[in-house]
Amino acid sequence: MNTIARMLKHKWMLGAAFALLLLPFPGQSQTLSSASLNDLWDYADGHSAVSKGAEVQTELARLQTAAAIANTVNLRGTASLSATDNFALPVNFLPAEIFGGPAGTFRAVTFGQQFVNVASIAPQLDIVNPSTWARVSSARTSKELTDVSNALSRRQLRENIATAYYNYQSAGDQLAKAQQTLKMADTIATVVGNRYDEGIARQQDLNNALVNRANLADFAQQLQTRRAQQLLALQALLGISDSNAVVGHSAASPASAPNRSGNASSNLLTRQSQLQADLQRSELLANRLLFMPTVSIVAGFNWQQNSNESIFNSSTWIQSRYVGLKLSVPIPTETKLWSQAEEYRINLKMKEISARQSALQESIQNQQIDLDVQRALQALSNVTLVANLKQENLQRSRSNYLEGIITLDQYLIAFTDALNADMSKLNAYWNLELQFSRLELYN
Repeated sequence: MNTIARMLKHKWMLGAAFALLLLPFPGQSQTLSSASLNDLWDYADGHSAVSKGAEVQTELARLQTAAAIANTVNLRGTASLSATDNFALPVNFLPAEIFGGPAGTFRAVTFGQQFVNVASIAPQLDIVNPSTWARVSSARTSKELTDVSNALSRRQLRENIATAYYNYQSAGDQLAKAQQTLKMADTIATVVGNRYDEGIARQQDLNNALVNRANLADFAQQLQTRRAQQLLALQALLGISDSNAVVGHSAASPASAPNRSGNASSNLLTRQSQLQADLQRSELLANRLLFMPTVSIVAGFNWQQNSNESIFNSSTWIQSRYVGLKLSVPIPTETKLWSQAEEYRINLKMKEISARQSALQESIQNQQIDLDVQRALQALSNVTLVANLKQENLQRSRSNYLEGIITLDQYLIAFTDALNADMSKLNAYWNLELQFSRLELYN
């Protein structure tokens, strides 16, 4: 078998393996409605575990607030029904002279009726209860804190989706570039094979050309795997259970950077810490107000039936009612209340310190995001210039190699440098898109 035939066989084997790699998987046809990042964010808002958990937490906070408002009046009471069979009534001894008997003697007398039925309702309504009033403010602060915490979780989810999405797009662009460059590697291997057959190139040159192509095919396979990994990450973040789902690809336009502006100005982290301190302050106030007097309206509605016939019969029910005010003054001797108040007070100090630290941390975080955007802009400009120069070097190296001015090793170095520069340019472009997305999230 001559050299060209062997080379073509190698090319056919590598090409077949690479072609099989690029074939779509069975059933891999389902796509999301759009490849834009905003559409993925919207999809996550309705399907991700984070969003569904936030909905549950919001509903719980709403119910707790409603319960705290209802508890300000704290309508409560008891209702009871009793039926008593006095089958052996107590005996009392009265002076016999009451009944006409001799003085100094007593007569046994039984009082009461055998069957006594009693029904009663005793409601109580607080009209002055400072502690429960304070709990309303605490519940409202808790609901607002839940909303802010959910917003932070949603932002973190969106940032993770953006990272996976742009990594997916970057891997797709790099894969397309690797496929294009693989054709160039085929051409180089063919040229070197022809020159080898003509006695111009060495066996080592031919081997290096084939190794170059094999390495490039392996690199393309790595990109395919990396792209699949990012797709799996997206599926997990979006809450997609269909293993065949895919996301459309948007090719980069590295020649021009995205034109966006603005500065990060997020205050969610600061707001969360402030609300945590406010909640602790409300809890401390509510605890202290437990020592304040409580004024309530109390009432009683009673019905009683007495009879010697049977336990329940047609006898008349005797009614009695009352209404009044009740003043309750707690005696501050319960150790638990005092220790709980101290715990709330210490926790409040810690929350206030944490709030100041969070404000500083968020300010630095906003500045860091602005710096990341500026760095990404500079990096794209630099790597674009380098990529253009490397492409020019590659074209010159190809001509010089064909003219015999440089060796194949020098040509392959220029080939690898140009490929790396193009990959860096694609990475820089999608990294800039990611930084702009983060800037949008932190505005």
